[in-house]
Amino acid sequence: MQASLSFLALALFLVPWSARQDAGDAPKLDPRAPHAHAASEAERIQSDLCGAWELTQSEVSGRRFSGPQCAGFLVVAPGYCSLQARLSQPVQGATGVSIAGLTAGTYRWSYDTSRLTLALTTLMHGSDMQNDDGQIDYEPTGTRRDYEISLAANDLILTKSGGSTRMYFRRMPSTSGAKLDPKAGGERQRR
Repeated sequence: MQASLSFLALALFLVPWSARQDAGDAPKLDPRAPHAHAASEAERIQSDLCGAWELTQSEVSGRRFSGPQCAGFLVVAPGYCSLQARLSQPVQGATGVSIAGLTAGTYRWSYDTSRLTLALTTLMHGSDMQNDDGQIDYEPTGTRRDYEISLAANDLILTKSGGSTRMYFRRMPSTSGAKLDPKAGGERQRR
């Protein structure tokens, strides 16, 4: 009896799927759909990311910097961006004294549709954030950083892969009413 049930289960397993289900019942999947969504999201990111952004808050290794402790800008053009940030922390026991660190760089950027991340490749980068003595460390050209990106209207959040750094930006208001159009090679286009 047990052998006949095993044989029946094996026979059902070996029956082709088409014999077990009518072709009309099979789900119709468009293999291009996920790629099409990723491509449209990449186009949206590339278009909406261009412009000037003000750093409003940053989290680095569990410490939160905001208000006067956090200042910076991200300027994005098609394929390139520049980021400057100054973070400071008050010295405990010393009123009005703080230690400030500066990081700044220029990068090539792209949106990685396979990983849904913003990839920054260093052209030039220097920072004194890791040194207590104020020495500037330069990052090698070609170094890649990946950030998870959340971009909605005038708010941008970049989270470095691994979560050690998160930066919050707010789009700076445009006085000209124009926005860079990456499809037009960075030329301005009226809204």
